[in-house]
Amino acid sequence: MITLPIPHFYVDKVWSRVGKILQPAVDLQDGYRLEDVKAEIKHRNWQLWVGADSDDEVLVVAVTRIEIYPRKKACVICFLAGTEMPKWKHLLGDIEDWAVQNGCTELEIQGRKGWVREMKDFTHTDVVCYKKIGGDHV
Repeated sequence: MITLPIPHFYVDKVWSRVGKILQPAVDLQDGYRLEDVKAEIKHRNWQLWVGADSDDEVLVVAVTRIEIYPRKKACVICFLAGTEMPKWKHLLGDIEDWAVQNGCTELEIQGRKGWVREMKDFTHTDVVCYKKIGGDHV
């Protein structure tokens, strides 16, 4: 398994392959569309990670961002999608190493509650609840 952070200037070259893998994860929420995710990466606000096997088949795509809080700096995994998790779960270690090199003291995952079951070395602290309000929903 080869894990690569993709430079922002290379996103257009890989997007046709990684976008279709990310789409189901993006569809689970309504704050971003796939084109928004791509724009954040291209503007260097977010980072794109790709894991591929020896046949160059993309097995996993991750999107991260660095969040600076008043008392900590965290690397947030915003989107994570793929197949054959045992082959790519180590990608999180690569992201963690990168985050430490960039001054982060915490790694956060935002996602479905099923991730709690998979991420045994993470602490589950929060629940996010939301309610649509107002009349116009996009």
